[in-house]
Amino acid sequence: SSGGGSGGTSVAISLAYNHAMRRKRIGNGVALFDLDFSKASCGAYLNLPNEFNFDTVLDQPERVDIEFVELITKRHASGMAVYSFYKPEIGIASQGRDIVLRMLDVVAYQNDQTVIDLPFYETAWKDSVIQSVNSLQIVTTSTGTFSALDTRQWRLAWTTSASAWAMSPGATVTRTSTWDEV
Repeated sequence: SSGGGSGGTSVAISLAYNHAMRRKRIGNGVALFDLDFSKASCGAYLNLPNEFNFDTVLDQPERVDIEFVELITKRHASGMAVYSFYKPEIGIASQGRDIVLRMLDVVAYQNDQTVIDLPFYETAWKDSVIQSVNSLQIVTTSTGTFSALDTRQWRLAWTTSASAWAMSPGATVTRTSTWDEV
C-alpha cells in the first residue's frame, strides 16, 4: 500500500483467500506473504501467529531452503500458505534482504500464486520485490496519501522493472474522505 491504514493488507488477504478457494478444487498452491515484519498483520487478522525464532538464519541466509520454508509455513482453512512474522529485526539485519528474497524464491517455487503484502515504508528488499512481480496493485486512499502514487519510489521501482513493459500497475482507492469530512 502507499500509506498505512489504506487497506492494503485487507486487499491482500481477500485476494489470496479468493485465489485459494478457486484453486482448492484443482489443487494448485496459493501463498500469502506479509513482508511487514514490524506488524505481522496478515497472521494476526487470520489468527495464525507465527512465533518462529529467526535467530538461526539471521546471519546465515543460505539456510533458507524448501525444508526451512515448510517448517515456517502456517496453513489457513482455505488451504493457502501464510507467511507472517512479527520479527522487526529482519528489517535491520545485515542479511535481511537476502533472507527475504530467498524465502520469496522458495515460496514462489512451491506455489502457483503468491500474494505479497508489502509495507508502505522503505525496506532493503522492496525494489527487488516490485521489480520481480508480474502484476502490481497499489492500495491507497485519496485523503493525503494518494500523492504517494507519484513518488519517486514507485515510479523508479516500476519503470526499472522488466514487467513494466508488459503491464501497468493498478490502483485501488479505498476511501475518498476523512472522518472529519463525514
